[in-house]
Amino acid sequence: PDRASVEHWFSEHADRATQPACVGGFDLALHDLLDLNGLLDWCDALGPARTRPVGKCITIGDDQDDKALIKQARFARLSGCTVAKLKVSGPDDLERCQTLRKHLGAAIAIRLDGNGQMTLDGATELLTRAADLDLQSLEEPFDAKAADIDENLRSLHAETGVALVADESACTAADVERCAEQSTYQIINARVGKCGGVTGVRDVVDTARTHGLGLVCGTMVGESAVLLRYSKKLLHHCGALDYV
Repeated sequence: PDRASVEHWFSEHADRATQPACVGGFDLALHDLLDLNGLLDWCDALGPARTRPVGKCITIGDDQDDKALIKQARFARLSGCTVAKLKVSGPDDLERCQTLRKHLGAAIAIRLDGNGQMTLDGATELLTRAADLDLQSLEEPFDAKAADIDENLRSLHAETGVALVADESACTAADVERCAEQSTYQIINARVGKCGGVTGVRDVVDTARTHGLGLVCGTMVGESAVLLRYSKKLLHHCGALDYV
């Protein structure tokens, strides 16, 4: 009958800690049903409506050559992007970062995404040599299953000063708690599709803010219209987010 009932059901029966994406699909279906029937107050569900402007981010893959990279940079400028997210994975990453900065200009922030494929030495060298490019952050540089990942994350941040973003490493509020306790990540990527729907992502966002961690919000590859709609809802009811 209402959102409180949905939250009560999940608190009593759903194991969000082990299956946040699966549980989130059910959570979204219930919230969508309430919304379509005019029974959902989004300010109550996700927080007050934002008052500051919404930014825009472009994601650039690691499979694009210089010509395509320059084209993407021009598109980012012309379409009013505030951030460009560049996937990194190879020996020419520094040159690609330099090319992107040259053609983006100084006003657009650059985020990097390692997709868990980097080594500590490689990530440290890249961030150190790219220090003059004003990189905003590096997302998921190391394999999340590596035994020494926590130590390596702390070492990388201490050595370079670049903020590290947890994506796959932070799917639940408990994951965010661990990131804060272990001082491994400084920013959390909150995705409605991976964090347990409306209920789960709100818990993730609230936990991150409680611990003073930064926030970004991403959508999922192949995301459905329903997921995208609720990612936008989160953006418009969470002033801590700059963009989706």
